[in-house]
Amino acid sequence: MSTHRIKFAKRGSLIFVSHLDFAHSFTRALKRAELPVKYSEGFSPHPKQVFALPLSVGMVGENELCDITLTEDYTHEEVKARLSKALTDDFEVKSVTDPDIKMGKVKSAKYELVFENLAPGADELKKALSELAPVMKTTKSGKEKELDIRSMVYGADVKEAEGKTTLYLTLAASGDSYLNPDLVLVSMRNSGLDIPDEYDITRTDILFETK
Repeated sequence: MSTHRIKFAKRGSLIFVSHLDFAHSFTRALKRAELPVKYSEGFSPHPKQVFALPLSVGMVGENELCDITLTEDYTHEEVKARLSKALTDDFEVKSVTDPDIKMGKVKSAKYELVFENLAPGADELKKALSELAPVMKTTKSGKEKELDIRSMVYGADVKEAEGKTTLYLTLAASGDSYLNPDLVLVSMRNSGLDIPDEYDITRTDILFETK
């Protein structure tokens, strides 16, 4: 038996596939690669594959993570080679390593939001990011509650170049403290800034607790 951490990019048409459908497609890709995935026991067995974080529809993921457990011993190189052959060009396997930190230790995620011809300048955007007001969030039960997001923003920066404005955000992403980038934009709009609904977004990295 062997366990592997797969770092991959999800791009192109795959960004429009939901996380659940993508997980099912990933399982089928492992079968095409003839990698014997271990299944859980019980009434409803499921494959031993764990993703670090779900990726929202429409979002590119450049360094996504998934742990898989196989029933036989394979080297990381063998897993990468077999899986790469079984995947489309929109799915790039970047590396296969040991899962040295548990997925439950995910702390934050980095995002890049790219806007074209954004009216507010960098100074206005930076000011808004430093003064984020609470926003209303819908809970799983369907109720709305006020959420103070300032403590959930670990880093924020703005850069302008060639008619494009890029927001660089590092946001909380642990199980009990997860901040969707959309809520940051909602707070900025509530402060009076004209932030359009159309933009390109990429999750560039997933970060773990260092202690």
